[in-house]
Amino acid sequence: TIAGDATTIVYDATLEDFAILESSLHVAWMKTVAGRLKSDYRYSSSVYYNFPIPKLTNELGRL
Repeated sequence: TIAGDATTIVYDATLEDFAILESSLHVAWMKTVAGRLKSDYRYSSSVYYNFPIPKLTNELGRL
């Protein structure tokens, strides 16, 4: 597979990385800081590295 020039690749990504990228926190952050081309969100790696990643734990976080 050859990635296009508008693609950002995360090598050796973990399931935790995928979970963060698919989280509602990331989507809300992306809608705030990312640019748009047509209806697609786009952001550069310099913007991505400013994402406030929360500390992940193994706890379920039940109330």
